[in-house]
Amino acid sequence: MDPSLVRGSHAGGGAQGVYHGGTKTQTKGSIGTTRKSKGPCCAVPTFGLSSAAASPAASAASIGPSARMPVSLTSGAGASGDPFALPASGGRQAGVTQTAPQFGGGQITDERTKLLEQAMQRVDRRPPLGMAQHFQSVGAMVLWPWLAFVAVIFALALLPPERAGRIGAWAITFAALGLSLLLVQVFFYSKAPIYKYLGLLGILAVCLAGFSGRMIYDRTTLQYWLDKERTSQSGVLPSQSTAAVMDAAAVTFVEGTKVDLRRVLGYRSAQEDPGVTYCVAPVMDMASAEANEARYWAVGTNCCEPAWGFTCGDALSPVARSGLVIRNIPGSEHASLRHRLFLQAATQAAAMYSLGMGDVPVFVHWSEDAEAELNRDLKLSALYCVILSLFHLMFSIFCGGYLHWQTRRKDWQQPAKQLTLPVMARYNQMAK
Repeated sequence: MDPSLVRGSHAGGGAQGVYHGGTKTQTKGSIGTTRKSKGPCCAVPTFGLSSAAASPAASAASIGPSARMPVSLTSGAGASGDPFALPASGGRQAGVTQTAPQFGGGQITDERTKLLEQAMQRVDRRPPLGMAQHFQSVGAMVLWPWLAFVAVIFALALLPPERAGRIGAWAITFAALGLSLLLVQVFFYSKAPIYKYLGLLGILAVCLAGFSGRMIYDRTTLQYWLDKERTSQSGVLPSQSTAAVMDAAAVTFVEGTKVDLRRVLGYRSAQEDPGVTYCVAPVMDMASAEANEARYWAVGTNCCEPAWGFTCGDALSPVARSGLVIRNIPGSEHASLRHRLFLQAATQAAAMYSLGMGDVPVFVHWSEDAEAELNRDLKLSALYCVILSLFHLMFSIFCGGYLHWQTRRKDWQQPAKQLTLPVMARYNQMAK
């Protein structure tokens, strides 16, 4: 072979050059064009690149990712048998296939692609939530606040007024509140919204249960615990002094004692407990009727008209002649208010019907069997707690379902930005 014939190739643009006697013919297989130029036979072809990019490393850096991909170069005899003839189609010749140097560009591109795929896999690393995961999420947001509500309301409403009972009730309350605040604190570290929802729903449940439990305890349960330690009086005359029955839980009057339904008064206070009618009617027998004096009064709320229609308790029963004593309980706002308004109603009724009241009147809830009703307040308190717990359960189901379905799935796991930060940092370093 003539030494002046030199065959050269360059991987930068996928082009092929042939030198023939000092004349170079460049063929671009992908474009199909030829160009002739004069030059020495040993010159390194630049194929239109600047001198700074003529080296392999500069070529790989300046041409771009597409130029760094492998390029197949062929050489061999053409169809005419001339080993130096140009290929007939696309500038390619049949023969030996050569691969252009990579200069590391293809490997970098492949690694960057793998890093991007790895980042996307981290974002979507979890499969779609199934029914079990949905029930677990909603169940957690339903059970925790509901259990906190049940524990607090039953503790505050039903435990006795002794020191141990009150300390236990408030200990349960503050334990539930502290655990709810701890869940909120966990949210600030983990950024998982479920902890925020659990904490806030728990705090709301404790507040609602605390308010409801205290109200039930003050209105009904406290009366039961105080009456439980007291005795019952029987054979009481309506005309006798009330001093002997001031500490009794229940009183039973002698035969012939009735509620005087003709001397009824319904009293309302515009300043204290507005909208509630406090009803009073005198308890009398023949002796008290002749003396025109009422020492004992049957009472109730919202069970009479202003001056007639007294239906409180078992007032209409012909066999009823007993009652539970309604007293002023220190420390109970509801009991003190109720006793004070009953006293005002009785004073006004005595003045209206010209009745004497004695020193200290006694108010009773009229009943056929007062002793059997001593446990009524505790049962009523427990019933209130059960009803409110069922209402709160429905409220918790609604809140848990709403918060679960309104929260996007990616909010229940770590944010995608935090997951892909290490991968994208490496990707950016390779891009430089």
